[in-house]
Amino acid sequence: MAAYRKNHKDGTFEISLEYITCPDLTDATLIISDPMLATGSSIQKTIESLEEYGQYSQLHIVSIIASSYGVKQMRRLFPKAHLWMAAEDDELTAKSYIVPGLGDAGDLAFGKNCKSNFKIHCNNTKRIKSQDYILGFQKFII
Repeated sequence: MAAYRKNHKDGTFEISLEYITCPDLTDATLIISDPMLATGSSIQKTIESLEEYGQYSQLHIVSIIASSYGVKQMRRLFPKAHLWMAAEDDELTAKSYIVPGLGDAGDLAFGKNCKSNFKIHCNNTKRIKSQDYILGFQKFII
């Protein structure tokens, strides 16, 4: 599955999903990863699109960096989900970018204007700011 942000001229955006293929998820452990959990819109749309493939038994949401807003949204929308993240940042810009964050994950991983997300898995239970931790995290994933 590929999810990307489709930007409009007025500054708004919508989440677009492409290439959805999935086996039966009945009683499966579902792990959804997104490099940066900003508003939670892409994760929400992804999980909703997978509902037709069966009812999973467990849900794990994995992110490198999450905004406090995105964490609250995931807890509200998916209260039984396990949330894994390396860092949590407090601020979102008017365009829903995490501050300080990492920049645009798709652009960083695949080049500017790429229509796909880079997927990664990490767990750290400490609440720290991304600018203090990202070098250590990069070493971890290499």
